Amino acid sequence: MPPPRSAPVSVAARSPHLVQGRGELSCAVAQSLRSGCLPQCAPGAVPEADAWGEDLQLALYLLYELHYRGFDGVDDAREWDPDLLRLRQAMEARFLYLDHAPAPLLASVNLMSLLGLHRSMRGALVGHFACVEVTSSPGSRRLAKAMRRCGAGQAAEHFYAEHVEADAVHEQVVRHEVIDGLLTDEPDLEEDVAFGCAATVLLEDRLASHIREAWDHERSALRTPLHDP
Repeated sequence: MPPPRSAPVSVAARSPHLVQGRGELSCAVAQSLRSGCLPQCAPGAVPEADAWGEDLQLALYLLYELHYRGFDGVDDAREWDPDLLRLRQAMEARFLYLDHAPAPLLASVNLMSLLGLHRSMRGALVGHFACVEVTSSPGSRRLAKAMRRCGAGQAAEHFYAEHVEADAVHEQVVRHEVIDGLLTDEPDLEEDVAFGCAATVLLEDRLASHIREAWDHERSALRTPLHDP
């Protein structure tokens, strides 16, 4: 007799837990997701929020995550809750055309979600995708050398070395098929593609600067450092 099949793991069991808010907006979103009630925040909370700050970026992250794995104990139907979508739209508008430093990691993740969830931004999404693919091969080459210098081992070095040639092929596919194909069909999206590239480089450079500064000052780049085991 075959052994009994184990019970399937529920989606909720694999979903992350909600985190504590970092300000009025993220606290309102987190409380709304926990309670199932409308998000409660002051009328001026979004217009007055730091566009790249911890509060707004975490609030956006929580709302975008509903389209991915969701959260433990949160109804999957909240993904398309009209009140949450209205709040998200207002925060997205605040997030665009920016002039000061972000919560670096959340901003990079949110940019991809922002572009991917709006068909009107498909050109910028292609620019974002292209920027990642075009820079992947030389980046992998540098990482492979870094693994060698640090003595990380053959497996670690091979992981990145394997991507040098493969990603060089991907770069050509993106350039000549994805971008050329899109702009052949919709040439008016050229500026949007360029915007997607520029926005990606801006946020990735700011994240790199944040990490490098933490490294130079011998401190954790995390908002809250992990405890030593």
